[in-house]
Amino acid sequence: MNTSHTNAIMGAAARIVLFTAILLTSFVSAAAQDVHGQKSVGLKAGYVGENESALAGMFFQYSFNKHVRIAPQLGIIFRNNDKDALTVDMDMHFPIPFGYGKSNIYPLAGLAFESWTLHSPKSMTKDDSKDVNTHHNYLGANAGLGFDLKCGESLKLNIEAKYSFLKEFGGFFAYAGIAYIF
Repeated sequence: MNTSHTNAIMGAAARIVLFTAILLTSFVSAAAQDVHGQKSVGLKAGYVGENESALAGMFFQYSFNKHVRIAPQLGIIFRNNDKDALTVDMDMHFPIPFGYGKSNIYPLAGLAFESWTLHSPKSMTKDDSKDVNTHHNYLGANAGLGFDLKCGESLKLNIEAKYSFLKEFGGFFAYAGIAYIF
């Protein structure tokens, strides 16, 4: 075999190995980057088990480091079964990164405040022209699990399932969200 041809093949192989090593190093370093101070804001939509209804809301996330972030959320539970609510949550996420830093699975725990409105049917009131509302406010705790998927440098998708432990209106929440990362 010709030595110049063998040298050309060896040189091409060395370039491929070098390129692959650089590519893998960039993936590993991207996964190891500290996300201290990373913020995201987004919208969410989902399902609430208490009144078998839809939920819509917004959230903010702030990362203290790559394993701890705070996530306040504000949501509206739409009226069904003569009940609707406003929710305010202050959760802590504990992300566990995988997939070269593109994905996180996270357990969560936090505080929940829910303000439920109970609507009495008009036929049950003395004056059929009025809708009678009763408000109940509850403070409790949240526990659950979530998943983040980074779709780029400034966009991520997430799904989350949690249970709110409240005195009377505790229940299951499941939702999906989209967030802008900055």
